[in-house]
Amino acid sequence: MTEEATPDSRPEETARAEAPGATQDLRYLIASRVAIVAAVFCACVFALMLANLLRARTADPAAPTEIDRLKAEINREGPKIETVQRLRALDQRLRREYFKSRRFAVQGMFMLAGGLAVLLVALHLTAAYASAGPRPNPDATEEPVLASAMSRRSVLAMAVLMAGLLITLAVLSRHDAVAEYVVAAEQADRKAEAEAERQALVGPQGEPGPQGRPGPQGPAGP
Repeated sequence: MTEEATPDSRPEETARAEAPGATQDLRYLIASRVAIVAAVFCACVFALMLANLLRARTADPAAPTEIDRLKAEINREGPKIETVQRLRALDQRLRREYFKSRRFAVQGMFMLAGGLAVLLVALHLTAAYASAGPRPNPDATEEPVLASAMSRRSVLAMAVLMAGLLITLAVLSRHDAVAEYVVAAEQADRKAEAEAERQALVGPQGEPGPQGRPGPQGPAGP
């Protein structure tokens, strides 16, 4: 005689049958949400990199001229406190903004590359879970966007990565008046530091020694 299934055992069998589908659905949901967050992160980083490029390219070109004018005024009228403070503040501001834009360009490139890597992995997992498990919900507003991104993920990632690389190179290869001033000022500072280190190693020049006694006169020629 076969054992008939009791009414109490049927819900348990149904739950066990639906458990793999629920797990797959949860994995798809997590992967899709991670892909959305990574895409938003990449978009924000790319926008900040573009804003950094625009700010670097629109730096005040008259600032180096103002620094030259202040230096000429100090040489002509002597080192007044107000003039020296204005010169130092303007010099520090130009250097700080120049190196800040370069540093953010490099850091933004690494952040963009990391975000794109996470996005590609999340889209790959989303596509794998969507094809092996429950179907995506067509009524969800993000589903068409995710489907389009998954079908073109490699092309989109490469395009965004190349655009970010071009932005980084554009910031690092500045040749405007501010960049030329900062580069020249840094070179002058390094030369001054090297000369100071050399003088510290060599030491101050001593007093000249006494003049030696003249030797005997040689024989007269024929």
